[in-house]
Amino acid sequence: MDTQQGNTTEGVNRMALSLSERWSGPAADTAGNLLATQAPAVCGLLCWRGAAGVPGLCWVQLGLAYLDFVQQESCGRCTPCRTGTHHMRDILARLRDGDVCPGDLDLLRTLAENVEESAWCGVANTIRDPMLGLLELGAEDFARHARGETCPPITTVAWMAAPCRSTCPAGIDCPTYLFQAGEYMPHLATATVRRDNPLPGIIGRTCPHPCETNCTLIQADVPIAINAVKRWAADHAEGLGRDVAPTGGWELTEADTADPARHAVNLTGRAPAAPPLTTPSAASTTAGSSTSAATARLRQRVAVIGAGPAGLSAAYYLARAGFAPVIYEDLPVPGGMLYVGIPEYRLPKAILRQEVALIEREGVEIRYETRVGRETDFAEVLDEYPAVFVGIGAHAGRGLGVPGEELRGSMDAIDFLRRVALGETVEVGERVLVVGGGNSAMDAARTCIRLGVRDVTVVYRRERGQMPANPWEIAEAEEEGVHFHFLAAPVRVEGTACVSQLVCQPMELGAPDDSGRLRPVPSACDPVALPADNVISAVGQRPDFTPFLGAPGLAFNRWDYLECNEHTLMTDRPGVFVGGDAVSGGGLVIEAIAAGKRAAVHIERFLSGQLVVEDTGYLLRRVATLLGARDSRHPLPPNTDWGRRSVSAIMPPAARAASFAEAEQTLTDQQAHTEAKRCLRCHRPLVVALGGR
Repeated sequence: MDTQQGNTTEGVNRMALSLSERWSGPAADTAGNLLATQAPAVCGLLCWRGAAGVPGLCWVQLGLAYLDFVQQESCGRCTPCRTGTHHMRDILARLRDGDVCPGDLDLLRTLAENVEESAWCGVANTIRDPMLGLLELGAEDFARHARGETCPPITTVAWMAAPCRSTCPAGIDCPTYLFQAGEYMPHLATATVRRDNPLPGIIGRTCPHPCETNCTLIQADVPIAINAVKRWAADHAEGLGRDVAPTGGWELTEADTADPARHAVNLTGRAPAAPPLTTPSAASTTAGSSTSAATARLRQRVAVIGAGPAGLSAAYYLARAGFAPVIYEDLPVPGGMLYVGIPEYRLPKAILRQEVALIEREGVEIRYETRVGRETDFAEVLDEYPAVFVGIGAHAGRGLGVPGEELRGSMDAIDFLRRVALGETVEVGERVLVVGGGNSAMDAARTCIRLGVRDVTVVYRRERGQMPANPWEIAEAEEEGVHFHFLAAPVRVEGTACVSQLVCQPMELGAPDDSGRLRPVPSACDPVALPADNVISAVGQRPDFTPFLGAPGLAFNRWDYLECNEHTLMTDRPGVFVGGDAVSGGGLVIEAIAAGKRAAVHIERFLSGQLVVEDTGYLLRRVATLLGARDSRHPLPPNTDWGRRSVSAIMPPAARAASFAEAEQTLTDQQAHTEAKRCLRCHRPLVVALGGR
């Protein structure tokens, strides 16, 4: 067996499968076909659904890696997980050493079945299928090991999936930080979140929390308030919204701030090289010429264009990895669309500034009012920096495309919200029509209410059920006095010197369009005129790519967004990476944050001289998704009380309409504790054996 290669890439299309059908997700044969597409990177795995592997894989080593991971992730509170998996590992360790005892494999099977039946959470109560798959597919390998033969070492990587975590665009470990919050450890919970999201307080206020839609408890209509608990933890850990300095795990010393390399972490998991020890005289005489490659990497500068969520995220993780990111920002304030696109009542500017200050303390430099394409050219940035991340936001609103929208009193929602956020005077009349059905439309309408507008109406071409805005935003807007006019599409804006009315064509719903929503088509009714002093267009937004037009190596796709590798975010020009709205148009804040970290990970690979291919951490997430991790909810037993979902307090509608103060409050300590304790910890361990890449 010495001649076998444990991570062979031969026979990848003949990957043996032993996948259980008792879990949601693709059927076993479909999953096998999907896994084959990941060859040669993936040559075997053990997961909650079972096992898969190519010929020549050392199943004993893979099984040991799986049980090591389970024990590493175990909280140790239940005996089956703490001791049962330990005995299982002992059996495989003896087998690896050729010291197998009669009945060991039968005992392994029995232990797997018993541990699953009695363990408390998904770390170990999913162990039966991977162990039974291991026994089925690894029989020949076990026999060879029992004869004293050995295998070359294999390389394995692990990731703890979960329905909620695998749904989160950033892959935040929701079950772990909920467990920590349930133990009244907000600093530790926030540290867990910040592994994948450096803006936990902001996300706790702005995220539509798709993770909650796949919570196991949604089957009982009481999903965990995952995002609200995240906000509670961040507010306590970072001192958000309080006149106190952040305390605990994220307070840095002056020395740390002066030298970010002191607390550098390696995004790709490699052990960082220690900077060389030099005397002052030696350092001064060399003038940097003899600086080691490791030191150069630790202080290497990287340009980040845009201080929005994507840029802040990229800069944070680059700084944590030891680089020196410099952010170029057009606005005089941080946050990009977070600052000028999300109103104060949803995201207080003080919260935003506090979290950005924490990022700056990591060693990130932000150059405000320095627009690439105005104060400096993109070509100059490319010449000055070895790597560049383009993370610009979608700051340009789309017009209605109808006659008359150039009249005074007609504006787009993005410009309107920006001017309000920056404290500029915005003239609005007594009657305002907001055209659109997304969150920007809700923000514009609710901002008008707070500015004292008497009559605010949202005009939307579909029905209420097809509005893309968050349902709670729609409901709260209605409570505050916003009216809605559905099934109406603008035809023209009318007026003499300024807007006087908006003419709309009544619509009806026809066949579904590409988005799955029913397509609005003109009805047989005559157009209607809606009186208005202002018409605010909230029908879409896009980035301004003017500074990047004609840059060598940058290409645009058919939707006129920047083209890049979907896994690494690198463009055709080596060293230039893009992400966030520059690629997607206008997505979720958490999606932009996720793109920023992904770019940082692969920028580190590029600057470290590695091949810029998808990092194994992201490969693992994709494999988990292919196996159905997002839908891997287990059926809930009937007639069980799963507790009531905690709801954050919110200001009364009349008080909200009269103030820009934050409308929704943070959970109380008792609420957060009770809510976090309801989590079932639906962990789904995944260990993958890597092949050639």
